[in-house]
Amino acid sequence: MERYSTSPYIERSRYAAADIYESFGRKQEAIALYLSIIKNFPNSQVHDDAASRLAWLYYRDREWAQAYTTFQSLAANAKDNAFRTAGLYCARPQRREAR
Repeated sequence: MERYSTSPYIERSRYAAADIYESFGRKQEAIALYLSIIKNFPNSQVHDDAASRLAWLYYRDREWAQAYTTFQSLAANAKDNAFRTAGLYCARPQRREAR
């Protein structure tokens, strides 16, 4: 990816690499790539996907504060309504049911 850093497909290649890292359990590498997409390519077609995958990565690893913040950001900034709705749903305050 370094060699083709000016390619119009760089954000898609980063997303694909992050997906592969995630599949192989290399969470830190996946997080770094998802964050680079979110930060450097705000208008990319894979931006919302990257933010969603990042939020779910945090959620599955029980990193609640980071998951909550990422879902909130997704709800506020997603260009796709499906991602916005998912972000709103996942970032909502949780209620404890009375026993």
